[in-house]
Amino acid sequence: MKRFKLFGKTYEIRAADVKTLPSVSDDSAWQMYLQKARDHPLYKLLYILPNRTTTAYELMQMLVANLLLTRGGYLRIVRDRYGFIRGLKNLPTANCSEVYTNRENGEQYIYVKGDGMIETLREGDFVFIPGFRFGDRTPEDPMTIAASVLGLNDSMTQYAQRGF
Repeated sequence: MKRFKLFGKTYEIRAADVKTLPSVSDDSAWQMYLQKARDHPLYKLLYILPNRTTTAYELMQMLVANLLLTRGGYLRIVRDRYGFIRGLKNLPTANCSEVYTNRENGEQYIYVKGDGMIETLREGDFVFIPGFRFGDRTPEDPMTIAASVLGLNDSMTQYAQRGF
């Protein structure tokens, strides 16, 4: 059993009952088992229009670009006054701090720069998808990795030139 927090709520995952899964060779049964939840309130945000100015394709394109080029991708969760999720917006990774954890209550938060101000987003108001991770749990910046590789290559080339 695994517990996690998402959008400010705690969820629990339990092992699936293997008897309820379709047969491995039954494609049509698997398609029915894995069908999209079109009636879910977040379906429209994730697959059609996450906010008034961005299509789902554009949002995913920006998110994937952030994942591939930086330490991860951030999304702002836009809520109405009743707390319902009404939109998702891309946050450029360069404008976001790393994810911090409050030592007193375990709540996660980030700082976001924009329009000359710094805003704090608390758990449930943002989504962070980490990028590349290697030995430890800290996401690595791919551009820093590439610069290190190019620097090492340059050093090796200079060393080889001195040998000849």
